[in-house]
Amino acid sequence: MLKELSYSESFAPEYSSLTRAAHLMLHSRLPERQVFGTPSQHAVLMGLRFDGCLGFIGGLIDADDASVEAGLAREIREEIGAELAPTKEHFLCAHVNLDSGIVLYFYTMSVPQELFCSIEKAAAAWHDHGHETLGCVRVPCYRLASNPMLGIVAFMRHNFVGNARQQLAAGLVRAEAFTAEEMRQILLDAEH
Repeated sequence: MLKELSYSESFAPEYSSLTRAAHLMLHSRLPERQVFGTPSQHAVLMGLRFDGCLGFIGGLIDADDASVEAGLAREIREEIGAELAPTKEHFLCAHVNLDSGIVLYFYTMSVPQELFCSIEKAAAAWHDHGHETLGCVRVPCYRLASNPMLGIVAFMRHNFVGNARQQLAAGLVRAEAFTAEEMRQILLDAEH
C-alpha cells in the first residue's frame, strides 16, 4: 500500500533504510495544433519499459548519489542520454511502500519545445536504447473531438508500472494540460 509523503517526510528516520527511486515526467507546451480536429498543446514523454509496462524515465537512487535529484539526473543520462538537472522545485510527490521497502519520488520538468523534441529524437539513437527503455512514447494530452473516449482516456487504460498512472494524472494537472476535475473524469472514463 502506498502512502503519500512530502519531500521532507520522505527522509524521516523510519524510512532511512528503504530503497529510493526517482522518476521524471518531461513535458513541453506546444503551439496549438490540431490532432484530427482536436486542439493539442502539450507534449509529455513516457517510456515503454523492458517489462512491457509504461513508466517514466528514472530509476533507483544509488547510495553514492549526492542527492535524490543527482541520482535522477544520472538515471536520465543512463537511460536516454539527456543532460537534465532536476531540482527540488521540480518535485511533485513522494510515496512510500513499506511492503516493498521503497520510497518513490516523482518530478515534473517543463522544457522548451525544441529541447523536448531533440531529447525525444536522440533517445531512440542512444546506445542503451532497447535495454531498460524500449522506446519513448508521447502521451496524447487531449480527448478526441470525434470520440472523447479516445486520446488520453484510451491511453490511461494501458498497463502502467507501479503508481505511474497516478503520477501521470498528477503531473498532467500540474502541467495544466487538464484541470483536476477534467482529470478526475478522465480517470473515471478510463475505468469503463
